[in-house]
Amino acid sequence: MMRLPLFDLAVTLGAAACVGSALAAVAVNHVLRRPGTDVRTRIHTPIATLSMLAFLAAMAGVTWLRLGVVALPESARRGTMLLGLAVMAAGAVLNIVGRIDLGRNWADQVTEYRDQALVRRRAYAVVRHPLYASITWMFVGAALVYRNAVLLVATLLVFVPAMVVRARQEERLLEQRFPEYNGYRRKVGMLFPRLYARPGRF
Repeated sequence: MMRLPLFDLAVTLGAAACVGSALAAVAVNHVLRRPGTDVRTRIHTPIATLSMLAFLAAMAGVTWLRLGVVALPESARRGTMLLGLAVMAAGAVLNIVGRIDLGRNWADQVTEYRDQALVRRRAYAVVRHPLYASITWMFVGAALVYRNAVLLVATLLVFVPAMVVRARQEERLLEQRFPEYNGYRRKVGMLFPRLYARPGRF
């Protein structure tokens, strides 16, 4: 069995900690989820925890088999790995803070609760959908850590569109429930921070 150099091992452990923290946060959400009696509207969609975990498993397999690895000079390789780890760490922090901010408004399916509040603070002031954004960031970061073109392309062409579809489903409910949501959407980006307000949906 090949032993990883110390630098690679440290970055790999850091990446694993980021993924582990997100998975633990998802587990906590499932344990603390609200009862069905609190639900006002629920839209069932295949884009939920199970399908996201399936994508994670598939991408872990791609990474393990080293499919799509891009060879880089040593200095560029280390710099790319560090950048990727930083992106993953930012995603992990956003994920945890976003889940704390959302509290018990979280649901596995597109859900509107009877007493739901519009959350716009902290993580939700950075992006409108910090949970989806954070997972996207972690996948992009992992693609950089492992210099994996297949992982990057799959994230951008499969995972991101799926998150946009899911986010738009939620936003249709939020627009109907909260008149102030349109103004919030103009100021805050969907999956990536926005530096200025604009009338578009992203």
